[in-house]
Amino acid sequence: MQILLVEDNETIAKALTYTLEQQKYNVLHTTSIEETRKMLNDKIDLIILDVALPDGNGFDLYQNIIKELNIPTIFLTARDDEIDIVKGLELGAEDYITKPFGTKELLTRIKKILLRQKKNTILTVQDISFDIDKMVVYKNNEPIDLTSLELKILHMLFLNLNKVVKRDDIIEKIWEWTGNDVNDNTVTVYLKRIREKIGDNIIETKTPLSSIFESLPHTDFFRVHKSFIVSFRYITRRDFSSLNVTGYDYGIPVSRKYTADFKEAYYNYLKE
Repeated sequence: MQILLVEDNETIAKALTYTLEQQKYNVLHTTSIEETRKMLNDKIDLIILDVALPDGNGFDLYQNIIKELNIPTIFLTARDDEIDIVKGLELGAEDYITKPFGTKELLTRIKKILLRQKKNTILTVQDISFDIDKMVVYKNNEPIDLTSLELKILHMLFLNLNKVVKRDDIIEKIWEWTGNDVNDNTVTVYLKRIREKIGDNIIETKTPLSSIFESLPHTDFFRVHKSFIVSFRYITRRDFSSLNVTGYDYGIPVSRKYTADFKEAYYNYLKE
């Protein structure tokens, strides 16, 4: 098991490293956010993260980077403020421990977390099961023959179940894995091949709202919010901060960044 210890206090870091290595854990140690960014990879099983680091905040590091990698994390801090503890747990951390602490307490928490993670290494969606440890995919308990790249893409999708994975993120990962420049068509081809092997209903493709808007005539439709496109002809009430439209029972908000352009487009529509 590989543990990344992010701690800038040299005395604490040395003591923790010794204790963890005595328990046969492989320990990596960093002292700053910048150093940690370079060290992060999918081989790390657990992160012990000090909240107060010399170049930033451990909460921000977790929220912006670590959380996306789906690595279980224990926050480590000298502060026992209840607000900080709640914040850390609400962000999605596995646990939170305050200094000073006993090594037995920390080891117990680490073992519980790793045991819990081990139990969840098989992810299942309908009749498809993905054994994360063995990197094997099953359909109705029968192994599926996937290429190395197909397996990595599917692994990425399974680690983000019920989340939207952007095509640009997949393209970036393919470049990391292969060193080859690829485009959107490459992703389409690989997703098609994966669907042919696991079934069409496992991976759902969502079209970005921006793409939908670009396909519509801008003389009749306008994007007023990151989540809404409206047709001018169905607007029943407007004050340019919210709209009512036929067939929708709730007010539709108009984002500030769209307000000026929306006013101009709407007045042009009325003139026609």
